[in-house]
Amino acid sequence: MGLSDACRIGAIIGVIGVIGVYLAGCSSETTSSSDPMTQTHSSVESIPGNSVVEATSSRSVEATTSVTEVAPSKELTPLDVVCDLISNPNTGRTSPVAVLEGAVHCDEAMSVARDYLAGIAAGRQQGQGAFLTIRGWDCSWPYVDGRSHADSYLKCVDPTGLNAIRIGN
Repeated sequence: MGLSDACRIGAIIGVIGVIGVYLAGCSSETTSSSDPMTQTHSSVESIPGNSVVEATSSRSVEATTSVTEVAPSKELTPLDVVCDLISNPNTGRTSPVAVLEGAVHCDEAMSVARDYLAGIAAGRQQGQGAFLTIRGWDCSWPYVDGRSHADSYLKCVDPTGLNAIRIGN
């Protein structure tokens, strides 16, 4: 056997080795060690007509934890957005509470609506317009254009007069 034959045989063995490593990466089995901070990767692959190729590697993994706190929204709710539904003890129905004018925090809108409806149920409202002041908000049962009074929603306007909510549709 000459030098060139030995080189060819070496090249063929090298190619077979590369194919074996390639195939070992395609078909693998992962096992875990008892240490949760270490990952062990073992691959066993049989190449037809050749011997079994086995490769094992391990690496340490550093655990990191990230916690992000979510604060309640401090943004104002824009015009015509429904904050939530509220049970109306005066009608026995559920009514939406929505921003009618300006921008209002939904928590405040729901609190004013709840207290206004409770005030009506307790008989504290005045007149046919169901007028009642709740924490500076002027609430009433207005006549809405194009609707009968019975089909109108309830309305509360904040002390600035720039922001209002509606209770009902």
